[in-house]
Amino acid sequence: MKYILSLIALLFISLGVNAQAENENLDTLNSGETVYYYPNDAATIALARDFKTGGNLLIMIQSDSLSGATDVVTVIQYANEDASLWFTQASGTLTSNGAASQTLIFEDAVFGASKWRIRSVANGTQATKISTSWRYKN
Repeated sequence: MKYILSLIALLFISLGVNAQAENENLDTLNSGETVYYYPNDAATIALARDFKTGGNLLIMIQSDSLSGATDVVTVIQYANEDASLWFTQASGTLTSNGAASQTLIFEDAVFGASKWRIRSVANGTQATKISTSWRYKN
C-alpha cells in the first residue's frame, strides 16, 4: 500500500505539477460514519478557502479496506456562492465495495467552483481507510 502511494506521489512530481494550493488527508471511516474533507484542512465550509480563479483541479481519492469487505461512497461536491446548495460532480464518485484498494483520479481543466468538498459515507460494517489529496495545477 505504501508502495502504491509513493508511486502516485512520484507521478505528481514527475509531471512537473506546479501547485497553487494543495492538501492531503488520511482518515479511517467506521460503519455509519460520514466525513467531509474541505480544502486547507478546514473544519467547516465557512472556514475553508474560497477559490476565486478556479482552474485545473486534480483530486485523487483512494480507499482501502482495513478488515475485509466494505461499503463506502466518496463523492466530490461543489456549492453555490453561499454554500446553501451542494451538487455532486458526476465524474467524481468512488464506490468502494469489497476488500481491494480502489482509486479515483479526477481532473478538470476548467473547474470553476469557488467552494467544494469531498464527502465520504460509510454504509458497511467494516472500517475503511480513505486517503484524499488535491491540488490546483498551473
